[in-house]
Amino acid sequence: MVLIGLALSAIPIVGSAILLRRPSAHGTWTELEVVLDGPVHVRGAKARFRGRTALPDGRAVEVRGRRVTLAVAANVAATGQLWLAGPPRPGKPTAVGLPGHAVYGSVRLG
Repeated sequence: MVLIGLALSAIPIVGSAILLRRPSAHGTWTELEVVLDGPVHVRGAKARFRGRTALPDGRAVEVRGRRVTLAVAANVAATGQLWLAGPPRPGKPTAVGLPGHAVYGSVRLG
């Protein structure tokens, strides 16, 4: 009985792992140039960073990435590019990733 319960509880975890291995199918990506204010801070499998960017309408805003994947943080640090899944949403959490790759995170603009 315990084994059945453990097997059933593992189904959502395995399903999530399979879904996250797929490349992102998000159709619209917005690229922002980011200037980091300091180093990327790594804690376990997640990272956080803070920087500045200009939105497509020209407004300068702060970018705060918390609990983003290491791949997203490394990409921002190495290239200065931040890829948003969809249009910028200042003041709200915005999904980020790398187009064509299954890496994700969330940042707050402004």
